[in-house]
Formats: sequence, C-alpha cells, structure tokens
Amino acid sequence: MKQIIILLSFVSAVLTAAAQVELPAHCVGDSWRIDAQIDGAPVKVSFTPTVDTVSISRSIADYLVENGFAASRDVIHVGDDSLLVITDLEIAGLHLRGLHAAIVEGQRPSLIVGTTALSQLASVSQQDGVLLLQGKMLQLSVSQVSALRRQAELYKQRGEWQNALKAWLQIRNAGQLTDYGLLQIAVCQFQLHRWTECLSSCQQWVNYYAKAAPVASKDLICLMAGSSYQMTGRLQDAINWHARRLTLTTDLSQLANVHAAIAVCQTDLKEYTEAKGHFDQAVSLMLRACHTSLDQISQGHYHEASTGNGLGFIFSQYAYLCRCQQDMSASRYWQKLAAKVGYKE
Repeated sequence: MKQIIILLSFVSAVLTAAAQVELPAHCVGDSWRIDAQIDGAPVKVSFTPTVDTVSISRSIADYLVENGFAASRDVIHVGDDSLLVITDLEIAGLHLRGLHAAIVEGQRPSLIVGTTALSQLASVSQQDGVLLLQGKMLQLSVSQVSALRRQAELYKQRGEWQNALKAWLQIRNAGQLTDYGLLQIAVCQFQLHRWTECLSSCQQWVNYYAKAAPVASKDLICLMAGSSYQMTGRLQDAINWHARRLTLTTDLSQLANVHAAIAVCQTDLKEYTEAKGHFDQAVSLMLRACHTSLDQISQGHYHEASTGNGLGFIFSQYAYLCRCQQDMSASRYWQKLAAKVGYKE
C-alpha cells in the first residue's frame, strides 16, 4: 500500500477550522483508509469516491449505540434494511453531517464513505498523489439560514424540487435543521421519486419529532412513506403506513383515498376479500364527501372534472379488482361509473 497525504482545505469565509490540514492515509485501490470520529468515537474509514452510498459494519453500529455515541432512535428500519443516522463524521476538523449509513454484516473497514457524503464537500480532486478536499462552510448565520429557507420555499412554489432539496441540505449540513426542514427534505425526495431516501428521511422524522408534531405533519409523513413503500414494491409496509393515516384525519375524501390506497396494495397482494372491503369503504366515504350517489352518477348528474377528488380513480381501481376476481360484469359496471365522472386512465 502506498501512503498519500489528504489535504483538507477549507473555505475561508466563516470557518472555525485551520485553513489547511494534512492527514496521512493509505491508498488501497480506489479507496483511501483514514482515521475519523463518529460523534466522538474513533473509527477507521474507507473514503471511496467510486461508490454512491455510505455503509457501516453492524459491529461498529452496535458499539456506537451500546456506548452512547449514538441513540437507539438513530437506527432506522426501512423494510428489511437498517440504517444508522450519523450526526457528525469528523475527519481532521472537517465535518460531514446527517449521513445515512446502511448497516451491513461483517464489513471491513468499519465505515465506507461514498459520493453521498462527498456531495457535502465543495470539490474533490487529485493532484500529484495528493487528494484535495475543499470543504463547504461549517457554520451559517441566522440570516443565512433564513435566506436559504426563503429560497427553498420559493423553489418549492415553482416546483423546482432539486434546487429546493439542495437548499435544505445546505441547512442540514450546517447542523441547523429543524423538524420542518427534515419534513421538507422528505417532500423534495418524494417529488423527485427518490423513494429510498424519502423513506429514510420519514423514519428519521418519526424517530425524532413525531411525538410533538402536529397531526397534519404526521399525516403527510405517513402518506409519503406509504406511497414510497408502494412504489418500491414493499406492499405490506405500504399498507401499515397507509393504515396509520386512518387515525390522523377525519376528512371524508382523505379517508376515502387512504382506504383506496390500502385496497390497491391488497389487490396486488391478491388479498381480494380485504381489498373489496376497503374499496367499499372508499366509495361510501367519497360519495358522502361529494354529496352524490351511485344512482346520480349513473344518470349523468355528477362530473368530477372540476374537483379532481379521486372518485374516478377509486371506481377504476375497483374495476381492476373485479377483473382480478374474474367478475367481468362488476368490472364493466365500475369502469362505466369511472367514465361517467370523467375519469381517464
């Protein structure tokens, strides 16, 4: 193994660290083995720019929790996988914050850091056998945080989700993220269809903020988590998260859509009897919310184009369930109702 020097050079604006730090490291293939600290605990790190993710060995993750360097709520379970939220990874004064590390069995070295963490740096380059890491600001003033918040909200209004996410991540990386900020990170990840990242953010939010959070925030988290699980094919997990929403809202149309979401998952799981029960609930609740009836819809006296409340979607999915049960007559009935309210596939 050849030895190289990692130079950590920092932006001069508002940093508390030295301008430049030299750190001995061993180069192994395309990785650099370095000493670091996770929330104060010394660890061996493989700094690997060619991988995307961050991962940590289970033995080290257990050690961090058992010895108080991490809390049990920092361990997030996403389906069959487990993640450790690393609040602060320090490398010779350079801090990488809010990392989500996949917990794996028997990994050596104990922590592998890839491009997910490297994105917190301003730049990464190599020159004459030296790896140059340019750090971003470690501290943000109150006015800077406020400006980033306003910027993120403006991007959100414009639907520029990637830019909004970048702004919130800047705040997170400076260690000044609140429950609202983490919620907004999850929203951006959801809108960008980054399902696994969204699930991780949702679970972290639940672990840290759910007890004191308003009901609307809890409902939104459950909606995003349930839908993200659904999009990744983990249907039972999706059902469990959707079901939580049944206790969080009294709005008839929202309740109808929750029952419909559960029914769709159960249809895909071939739990047809259970799915039918939830579809019946969804239809009943949505008809009450729309102040209409199946007879009125059949006679052409109701059209949802102006409201877009999801009644047509429920009818269409109910028709699909009936086709799965080989009940073609019922399927045609519900599909006809979907067309009556103006629903298009």
